[in-house]
Amino acid sequence: MRAGTGTQEEGWVPDSAGVRIVDEPQAAGGFEPVHRPGLLIMLAQAPAETDHVVDVSGARVFIDEPVAARLDDKLLDADIVADGVSFTIGQQAA
Repeated sequence: MRAGTGTQEEGWVPDSAGVRIVDEPQAAGGFEPVHRPGLLIMLAQAPAETDHVVDVSGARVFIDEPVAARLDDKLLDADIVADGVSFTIGQQAA
């Protein structure tokens, strides 16, 4: 999974904002090897109409409809690192 890039100016982010998880676009054409696309995380001002919305203590995550079933039993973790935020998706504890 990779995180999309962007900047956040103080006051730019509305209350409706969150991070959105979607399928990473797959490169097409030519003789490029076929690979399994990953996930892309990006800032979003609001969820898309069909997004699943998860809100935990004010942290909002918008999950694209086609991705939601794959992530149903997963846990999203975020860590602040030197150059931004690192996201990890893992299994939920039983």
